[in-house]
Amino acid sequence: MTVAAANELPLAQDAFGRTVVNGFGSADIGGSWDLSGGNSKFAVNDGSGKMTLARGVRLTAVLGSVSSTSTDTQVKLSMDKMPDGGGFFTTLIGRRVAGAGDYSAKMWISKSGTMTLDLKSLSGGVEKTLQGVVVQGLTYTQGMQLQIRLQVTGASPTVLRAKVWDAAGTEPAAWLVSATDTTENMQSAGSVGVSSYVSGSATNGPILVSLKDWVTRRAE
Repeated sequence: MTVAAANELPLAQDAFGRTVVNGFGSADIGGSWDLSGGNSKFAVNDGSGKMTLARGVRLTAVLGSVSSTSTDTQVKLSMDKMPDGGGFFTTLIGRRVAGAGDYSAKMWISKSGTMTLDLKSLSGGVEKTLQGVVVQGLTYTQGMQLQIRLQVTGASPTVLRAKVWDAAGTEPAAWLVSATDTTENMQSAGSVGVSSYVSGSATNGPILVSLKDWVTRRAE
């Protein structure tokens, strides 16, 4: 099993300990957060990075200064309320290759709290599911903090692994989902980030999403 090197400084780390209005500012390690979807929808306070999501709007934050073919990223995530309609999506980006696409783990939370976790590739504007699972034994409830972890390692093939768990509990030993991919223009170093979206059919927005304790290490 690939594990993160414990004796190296992280590629990126952010405790969100600052106060920022209209943005995320700069991570503790990893440079500035590059945002899309409107800077006014982002803020940092009370130890978390916050995204205010209206229905049908995608917000994305990327640490563009990070460049690696071997990343192990995790972050804690919570919402202030359960979205109705088609639910909530968050995508943890483990490799974004400029001008090419992404490798990511996409989590969907339904209005009832059931969850799926899919490994995705995005290349040439086309998103493909490499592997996916229905998350068993875990139902999201309002205020729960989830922890998501994604490894994206190597090239030709690239290996992807992901898991999600209740951040108040213990990390499961096994990965929930894994896959390999050899999409040609994705076999090079990339950055990391996160993207979130509330279904266009949701009627109880906006949804406030909070991120805590971001860390990206080099997986070895």
